[in-house]
Amino acid sequence: MTVSPPLRIAMMLESDGPGGAEMMVFRLSEELRRRGHVIVPVGPKHGIGWLGDRFRGAGFPTEVFRLRRAIDPLCVLELERMFREQSVDAVHSHEFTMAVYGAAAAGRLGLPHVITMHGGFRATKALRRRIALRWAVRKSDHVVMVSKATRKSFGP
Repeated sequence: MTVSPPLRIAMMLESDGPGGAEMMVFRLSEELRRRGHVIVPVGPKHGIGWLGDRFRGAGFPTEVFRLRRAIDPLCVLELERMFREQSVDAVHSHEFTMAVYGAAAAGRLGLPHVITMHGGFRATKALRRRIALRWAVRKSDHVVMVSKATRKSFGP
């Protein structure tokens, strides 16, 4: 049996309030750290701070992203810089916004990218969002839907 070396994983989520996706991201990060990986939690600069506080309280150094508008190329460049500075080996993006921005930044650096979608159809109600998510899925190495219902809500 071969053992993979520990990875530095950017764990990105667009929200940081108390909720199911946030708790899953936190628990996944704890488990991956227990298995020897280094987790770099990345959350919104101007969020409420609940998830960031949990991460810092558990000893994780946190990073932030900043979106100035819905389409923000500067955010991609800032994520790239942070990934390089943190020596990130892989990016795991949760939910729509981070799926798109994570795919763009990871792709430009040649890093593996995983998307996990927790929510349903509201994330892609608008055509431009469906197009953006389909692009991100094509650019990513793996996509996880947290349930059959979530998968069904995104269509084929």
